[in-house]
Amino acid sequence: DLINAITERFIDEMLHAFFTGPMDALKAEGTVANIINGVANIVNKAARGLAKRLLSKIDLEEQAGLARHFDSIGLTQPDGSLRIGFPLEAAQANRTLVTFEAALAGEVDKNTLLDVMNAITDGAIAAFLDGSVNQLKIGRLTRGLVATARGTIRTASHSASGHMMSLPHSQRQLVVRYFQSLLTPA
Repeated sequence: DLINAITERFIDEMLHAFFTGPMDALKAEGTVANIINGVANIVNKAARGLAKRLLSKIDLEEQAGLARHFDSIGLTQPDGSLRIGFPLEAAQANRTLVTFEAALAGEVDKNTLLDVMNAITDGAIAAFLDGSVNQLKIGRLTRGLVATARGTIRTASHSASGHMMSLPHSQRQLVVRYFQSLLTPA
């Protein structure tokens, strides 16, 4: 099933962007790696379980809606490769850029940086999860399952960001540089 394959790849990409990628940038080992891997596993299970549930009964109209949504979040890079992304509101984009630069210079506190990281996470959840679910006709029970999975994913992702922002400055800089490299001008 193509829609299932796309969704699996999409989840893999999100896990890499928010968990594996920062861990690779940190060359994380030991406790830090165990914590982030644990959080990534929670997000992985919640996302895949929800996707399986939602995709099991979709019709052609919903598939077309999902295809349009996935097309809308695709960004063709200068080298021709395709990345997925979501826009930040102008004020949030500016705040992110300024905060990242200040963090790299050692001029911003961890809480300000954590607020920006959490805003990025929340934006990703809204664009990717909410945007996908909005293409589907689901009932009240399934909406409850979506809300639970969304809450789990959000809490776990914020937890991972909190752990990464609690690292020493030199390691935090690696995480900031990694996320900075993901920013693409509109």
